Amino acid sequence: MRNADLAIDLGTAGARIAARGRGVVATEPSVVAIRIGPRGREVEAIGKAAEEMLGRAPADIEVGRPVRGGVVADFESTEHLVRHMVRAAGSRSLMRPRIVLPIPGVVSEVERRAILDSTRSAGAREAAVVPAPLAAALGAGLPIDEPTGRCVIDIGAGVTQIAVVSLGGIVVQECVRIGGEDLDEATALWLRSRRGIIISIAQARPVREQAGTGKSPVTVRGRDVQTGKPRETSFTIGDLLEAVTDPLVRIRDAVLSVLAATPPELAADIHDSGIVMCGGCAKSRPIGHMLRKATRLALARAADPETTVIRGAALLLENPDLLERISTGK
Repeated sequence: MRNADLAIDLGTAGARIAARGRGVVATEPSVVAIRIGPRGREVEAIGKAAEEMLGRAPADIEVGRPVRGGVVADFESTEHLVRHMVRAAGSRSLMRPRIVLPIPGVVSEVERRAILDSTRSAGAREAAVVPAPLAAALGAGLPIDEPTGRCVIDIGAGVTQIAVVSLGGIVVQECVRIGGEDLDEATALWLRSRRGIIISIAQARPVREQAGTGKSPVTVRGRDVQTGKPRETSFTIGDLLEAVTDPLVRIRDAVLSVLAATPPELAADIHDSGIVMCGGCAKSRPIGHMLRKATRLALARAADPETTVIRGAALLLENPDLLERISTGK
């Protein structure tokens, strides 16, 4: 029965699934395309195929992200996405799987129930949720069971989670609905207002990521605000810092709030061990620079930061006792 156990990280930008004994087995963009026709709503595409339709689909096809900031925004599409991920895991067991889902530690009861209900409707035998910050700490290799304080920051596409963990639990945490998509939106708005060039939010992501490396200016191609004609401009890391200041300040303030609320004994531990960053935005130099300057603490990036949470959830599948202890509901 345990061989059918799965863990699914339903992120705003990407969904990842791990199987007990096999680790991470599949990753897909968290995008679902629904065609509205004479027979009602039908799934047109899921994952990468659906992502390629963003901004390009005809009027009778709705393309969207069903989960935003760890919260179900579209119940029906979330169910389709979970079913798709379970199939992608390639489980050969006839037993319906038990599924573990890491979720933001501060979601409401209603939001938590929506995630569980979507998972059960997708065919799970059982569904359980665990705090994503604990899964992230495990995936980053932090000893969460020890009586020492560790701080982890998970900056995803739709939400940023900051937590101090000790003795297998979360001592202090904060969650802000700001992530990579907000940085992309800020980048697109800056280019429109300062450079007079229009690009989509989807186009802004690679621009932000490339500029964030600081290696060289990025060439941006879009539509001129005045003439409507195609045009290009350059975008540097200095431009990026200016463009994303507001969302970065909100992330910084949330981190400082958590550190200020941390008990002195654990604060001393964090002073010695520093902060571990994970999530899709962990590689961003502007974020790292701002947090180092604000906290004056060592900042380390988890290995393969995009998969830190799902790798931690996979470890929980191998440790049923710990899973049972930290599960927040079924």
